Amino acid sequence: MNSDTIGERYAIWAHELIHSYTANQQRIIAIDNVSFAIPWGGVTAIIGPSGSGKSTLLHLIGGLAKPIAGDIIVNKKNLRQLNGRQLAAFRNRDVGMIFQAFNLFPRMSIADNVYFPLYFDRTHEHRSDHVRELLKVVGLGHALHRFPDQLSGGEQQRVAIARALITNPPLILADEPTGNLDETTGQTVMSLLFQLARNYEKTLILVTHHREYALQADRRIYLENGHVLEEDGF
Repeated sequence: MNSDTIGERYAIWAHELIHSYTANQQRIIAIDNVSFAIPWGGVTAIIGPSGSGKSTLLHLIGGLAKPIAGDIIVNKKNLRQLNGRQLAAFRNRDVGMIFQAFNLFPRMSIADNVYFPLYFDRTHEHRSDHVRELLKVVGLGHALHRFPDQLSGGEQQRVAIARALITNPPLILADEPTGNLDETTGQTVMSLLFQLARNYEKTLILVTHHREYALQADRRIYLENGHVLEEDGF
C-alpha cells in the first residue's frame, strides 16, 4: 500500500520503526522494531512505565525526530522521506502539539502565543478573531493581553491547547499534558482536551502514565522497553 491508500484508513501507520540515541557514549535503542496503526478519530493513549519509549514514539509521530529504520506515515505523509523544510511544514500544518512544560513564550502575550504558529503558514488567514474564539473556548477569553507568568499552570496549559488547535490540524499530540499540574487541575485540563478533540473531530494521541486517563481513551498502545506489548480497543 502507498501513503495515500494507507492514509485513507489510518491517521498513523508505523512499520518496523527503530530509533536510538547516545547517552554516556552508549547507544540506547528507545524504539525497537515497533509496528502499529491508529485509525482516524477518537483518542489513543500511549502508556507504559517510565523509560518505555512513550515520549520518543510521540516525537517520531510529530516529526520532531526521524527513525533510523522503518516507516511512519502520518496524514498520508511518509515522514522518513521528508526533508527538513517539509518536516517543519508538517509539524505546523498536520499536528498540534501539547507538552508537559507548556512551552509558552514568556515575553509574548497569551494572544500572541496562540497566534504564533500562523506566522509560519501562509495557507491560513491571519485573523485575530480566531485567536479570541479559541481562547474563549478554553475559558481564557478575558486573558488575551496577559503574559504566561500571570496565569496558573492549568491556565497556561489551556493556552497551549488553544495554540495546538489554531492551524486546525487533523491530529493533536499531547505528551503528559497534566504532568506539571495537581490532580484536580489535571482532571479539569484533561476533560477539556478530550471534549475539544471530539468537538473539533481531531485524532488525539495522548502519552500518559495515568491509568484513569488511559481508560477514558478509545484505544490504548502499551509500550515496554521500546516494544509494543499490546494494542487494546482497535
